[in-house]
Amino acid sequence: AMSEKHAFIETVREENERDFGPKARIAVQKLLDAGLPHPWMYVYELTQNTADAGARRVRWQIHDDAVVFQHDGTESLNETHVRALSSLGGSTKGLATVGYMGVGFKSLFSRFRLARISGFGWRFRFQVKERRGDLDVTIPEWVDTLRPYWDEEPLDLTPGFTTIFQLAQPAHPDCNPEDDLARLASTEDPTPLAVLALRGLEEVQIGNVTWHLAVDNGLIQVGRREADQESCWRWKAFRAAYRPDDAAMRRFLEVRQQLHDDVDDRGERIMRQVVALLPLNPDG
Repeated sequence: AMSEKHAFIETVREENERDFGPKARIAVQKLLDAGLPHPWMYVYELTQNTADAGARRVRWQIHDDAVVFQHDGTESLNETHVRALSSLGGSTKGLATVGYMGVGFKSLFSRFRLARISGFGWRFRFQVKERRGDLDVTIPEWVDTLRPYWDEEPLDLTPGFTTIFQLAQPAHPDCNPEDDLARLASTEDPTPLAVLALRGLEEVQIGNVTWHLAVDNGLIQVGRREADQESCWRWKAFRAAYRPDDAAMRRFLEVRQQLHDDVDDRGERIMRQVVALLPLNPDG
């Protein structure tokens, strides 16, 4: 018998196929093409979103041509998240904070043609096919990013992790996931990890290297352990809260394609935060 989750995946795909007629599909193609300027953005998008799902540990691993990403987020993957991952806009908090125009999660399709997702009883995939034309031109079918399919086989989660993404079928022969992952964490510039520490992440594993992240009273520490070598970086974080003025908010709503102001239960505009990171030397 088809499970409720399986049936829901089929429903989402059928609704999207019905709602996106031929003309809308051309618009989807153009929107996604324009919205994927940096092919390595998927590394940031997936890692950042896990913090919203309550994750403390994430792990990136490369297996042959595939990249596997796992996290230990406690917020259960649910129907709202599945819909958000299968749509263009309407981002929702949690696993699927899908960023500007819903393109955040979809940034991974500029590098890979297949994404499989498992966790909390869900298992589904998106597969972007390619059309071939004259002179060996290949055009990705971006509308496939709105078509989830149920996965017969679940992915193997490492004990301690709750959600797993497998990214496979590289879009280009020169795709190098190692370079992509170096943008998230490298000894040249580990600043992105300091930002993730402020989001609540405590451990980032990339291959056989483990980075430990800690925040104590505005002091951020990032440590790296590989074999018998340990390195450490520190920053002082300065935060300021502010309420955007009308002009700034108007521009923000235009960029996000939203009609309504971001207000809280009391009708006040939501406070924003800006963070400055000051790198410290070994003496602090």
